[in-house]
Parts: sequence; structure tokens; C-alpha cells
Amino acid sequence: MLTTAPFSALGLSGGLILVAASVVMLQLRERRPLYAAALMLAGLVNFYAAAFAEVLPSTTPLWVSRSAAELVAPYRADCPGAVTSLGYAEPSLVFLLGTNTVLADSWDEVTRHPESCQLLLIERHFQDTLPETLRPLAKELGTAAGFNYSKGDPVVLGLLRINSER
Repeated sequence: MLTTAPFSALGLSGGLILVAASVVMLQLRERRPLYAAALMLAGLVNFYAAAFAEVLPSTTPLWVSRSAAELVAPYRADCPGAVTSLGYAEPSLVFLLGTNTVLADSWDEVTRHPESCQLLLIERHFQDTLPETLRPLAKELGTAAGFNYSKGDPVVLGLLRINSER
């Protein structure tokens, strides 16, 4: 989250870069290019460090897999089997949920892995095509939304629990 403090790291970094740029210009006027280059490099390192520390963590819509894993976590104890992801197949999701995560492209693949309790992450457009046989067994537990930067599309994942034993 970007801080609102008067001297946030990013604001302070920007100010330091302006000061460094002024000193660099003076050093170039005095024909000291090595010293000027060192100052420019130090300013850039400072800016990138501040950007990575403050700006990137605040871009939570880009971390869809992390949001999905956080959504799944409270239900893993009740449904300890593999999590199935229908339509969303990012490597980061498998990394966060475990290597037994099933990546499916169709409802046929989902029904091939029957378990008494199954957690199912599905892209929103697949929810309209939920098979009639699964409708009475499925309970929606929540959603995770974000932006899939690999494909350049917004993503909404729904989490369903399918209990075959009622």
C-alpha cells in the first residue's frame, strides 16, 4: 500500500534523484563524467529500491494466484484433497496451492477427478455452464478478482465446494 506519510520512501527517493541530477549536471560541467555516472547509478538504484518496496506490493490486482490461494486456505482442512482450477492455469497458482493442483479446461476434466469433497476454482464464464448434476452439490464460497497480466484480461475466479456425500 502506498503510504500517505509526508515523507514516503517513494517521495523521498524522487527528491533525492532531483538533488542527484543537479549534482550530476554540475559534475558534467566540471568535466568529471565518472563521478557523474556514479551519482546517476546511485540515484537509479535508490529509485528502483523504493519502487519495488512500495509500488509493486500495492498492485494486488496483479496477484490473482495469491488472492486465489488466500481464498482457498481456510477451506483446505475440510477438503484436504487436490484443488481443481477450471479455466485459470497459471504456474504461480500451482506453486501456491501445491503440485497436486488439477488444471482443467473443461467440466469433463473436473468430473474425472471425483472426491467426496472437492474445492474448485473456476473462471466466472464457466459458472454459467455448471453441469446440472453438480448444481445441488456445489456451494459458492467466495471470489477472487484481479488482472491476468499474462493474457491481458481481467479475471474473476469463483471458489466452489462440491460435496458428493450429502
